[in-house]
Amino acid sequence: MAELDEPILNYTKQDYVSLPHDATISRALAGLRTKKLPGKIVYFYVLDAHKRLTGIVSTRSLLTSKPDARVRDIIEPSIISLPHTASVSDACEFFIMYRFLAFPVIDSHGRMLGVVDVNLFSDEIFELTDREARENVFQLIGVTADERRHRNIFRSFTARFPWLISTIAGGVICAVIANAYHATLSAYLIIALFLPLVLALAESIGIQSMTLALAGLRKKKSFGETAFTVARETMTAFTVGIASALVVAVFLFLWKHDAAASVVMLASITLAMLTAAAFGAVVPRLVHAFGKDPSIAAGPLTLALGDVMALLYYFTIARAIFSLG
Repeated sequence: MAELDEPILNYTKQDYVSLPHDATISRALAGLRTKKLPGKIVYFYVLDAHKRLTGIVSTRSLLTSKPDARVRDIIEPSIISLPHTASVSDACEFFIMYRFLAFPVIDSHGRMLGVVDVNLFSDEIFELTDREARENVFQLIGVTADERRHRNIFRSFTARFPWLISTIAGGVICAVIANAYHATLSAYLIIALFLPLVLALAESIGIQSMTLALAGLRKKKSFGETAFTVARETMTAFTVGIASALVVAVFLFLWKHDAAASVVMLASITLAMLTAAAFGAVVPRLVHAFGKDPSIAAGPLTLALGDVMALLYYFTIARAIFSLG
């Protein structure tokens, strides 16, 4: 596990094949014939005069292009590279996400420092003899070992369904809350019209915050760093919530000329989005702290809690505002 936090530079290899950016194809091939090439060539990396990585050339393109063409004319400029500050864990994530056989490692100026190949991933993960340690590593980089190796439907069911109970419970609680405020709903139809929008906005910001929290769990952070991240996400959600609420409130006022309903939207949407974002930032960390898989459990819990609180805010504020009128 500790090796996952090591700098990727400790595992960077120099046995890669580079091509001059401005060379012709014939000159590049001639140069390759004079070099001692590694046993396995994954990609050809194109470098400029300052050793900056400008692109990648496939073997097919190199062999089928005209001899007088320039290497720079056949490169694939879209480069996915690892920064020199990356860790082994970051590299493993790249291998899972992009499924390439190797990645170039570059410094802050774009100069190529070497390559890491897929053997790094297999060496660091699959040589772990302890099953629990191997599963923890997979969870850390966003993959569940059992689903990857067994793909058993029953295991997937038992891993996911219990957490969906929270969604069912949240839906039942929301139904009870709506029933408790049926008089308000009946008296003010405008409340029912905008109910889906209030829930959708709360769920959207909750999922966004939860996604960021899950990404943050892959990196070890101190309590202070975690608290700062949660506070920053909450403040961001507050500003986003106000902006969203203002848009809805202004639209409602221009449409229905109902100032009271606009105030209800402004207050309830802001509070609902702020609370949902807080749940999204905190719930994955709590689930992780109890040793459960946050990528499976956090979503249903976050959405259920966010929906319940959004309804409570919405109906309570609506009844209070409309009763003043």
